Amino acid sequence: MVEASFCSAPGKVLLTGGYMILQRPNAGLVLSLDARFHSVVKSLERTDDRGTLVIVLSPQFDSRESYRLIFDSGSYHLDPLNGDHQRNPYTENVIIDCISVAHARLGAEHVRTMLKDGLSITILGDNAFYSQKDQVIARGLPLNRKSLQSLPPFLPCSTHLSNMKKTGLGSSAALTTSLTAALLHFFRVIRLVHNVAQLSHCRAQGKVGSGFDVSSAVYGPQRYTRFSPEIIQGILSQEYPTVSQVSKVVEKAWDSEVTPLRLPPGLHLLMGDVSVGSNTPNMVGKVLEWQKRDSSSHMTMRRLCVANDELVWTLEHITKLSEDEDINIYHETLRKCSSVRSEEWVEVTSNPMGQLLFKLRSNFTEIRRMMRAIGEAAAVDIEPSSQRQLADDTMTIPGVLIAGVPGAGGYDAVFALLLDRNAALDVEELWKSRGVVTLAIEEDSVGVASDTAEPQSKL
Repeated sequence: MVEASFCSAPGKVLLTGGYMILQRPNAGLVLSLDARFHSVVKSLERTDDRGTLVIVLSPQFDSRESYRLIFDSGSYHLDPLNGDHQRNPYTENVIIDCISVAHARLGAEHVRTMLKDGLSITILGDNAFYSQKDQVIARGLPLNRKSLQSLPPFLPCSTHLSNMKKTGLGSSAALTTSLTAALLHFFRVIRLVHNVAQLSHCRAQGKVGSGFDVSSAVYGPQRYTRFSPEIIQGILSQEYPTVSQVSKVVEKAWDSEVTPLRLPPGLHLLMGDVSVGSNTPNMVGKVLEWQKRDSSSHMTMRRLCVANDELVWTLEHITKLSEDEDINIYHETLRKCSSVRSEEWVEVTSNPMGQLLFKLRSNFTEIRRMMRAIGEAAAVDIEPSSQRQLADDTMTIPGVLIAGVPGAGGYDAVFALLLDRNAALDVEELWKSRGVVTLAIEEDSVGVASDTAEPQSKL
């Protein structure tokens, strides 16, 4: 019997594909990050007869939720035992869906055996998922990346999760995916993490999202095309879906498309915490309304789709160039380009690298222009003036390839891709002068993973 399971999943940043990624067959470029959520699932050690007990611990929020697991009329549900219970639809739906899948795949007796002593679940998120400005200031440290890196892991949060300032790294998707993986591993169910996590995440949100955040949490950095919403649309109206309903959804073939795609060697991601925030669902709603009322919108979105695909093509060719030629020459070319203006990249290189880098930069600049045009047409601040100025100024720094606002835009965050790590200090100083804190994170190629030790061991 698997008595304990430790799994983690990464956060994300959507570089291109905002709004388009909602509709097939449009694709988006999403990177996974080294900020991760960690889930621990263990058998409880107890001798009372209160039925199957499930305890969910979130030490960072000083939260302990207790439930009795009930199976009735073909469905599982959780009966809260806390008098002051605060519902968390993400953890609760994952627990129900994973147990339902284990029941369908391995039988009711297997589930009863695994749950005979109950479950203890512990969930922890890396500091980068939440704004740590207050923690840095309280320690008398400067607001910079180095100070964030010096903070102890899994810092306690001083407010309820609903009031916590997030950094827009996809915390709910990372949490959902890590917990799904840990529970399925505990029950010995294999190869269903993606489908179950997508289902649970959509049920928790009450709608069918694009799924790119869960997909990157499972598979790592990628070019992503969403699954057809019809796959799970019908089950969302069920508060307590039956075992057979859950199984039918997760066992069917899903049509999302995932192509692994990470940054070429030598390129580095920086992200900044703007700490203002935007109402992304409201922004998405306005863009969708514009698409319905403006007959020319499909042409605009099509041109944006082509531009995004060209950017992905360019990144792939830069990666191929790094594999085909001497890696030392490749990195020397990056170093040369990082020391001059972008207009000189072609001149200082004797290989196609300069042309590819200039093409990528020009292509991303055009993507930003089209996103602003969509924002103006839909009356949405996709790239607000302050964010536009910050991105423009960042791109003037030597060693910066591109800079912009990720995902749906707004005031959540800013990012930059660098040709040289040495440019990071200049970028950080600029961002700091605008009240933006550079996050202590990097791009990482690892998706969901089974960990070898409990995350508390890092404390």
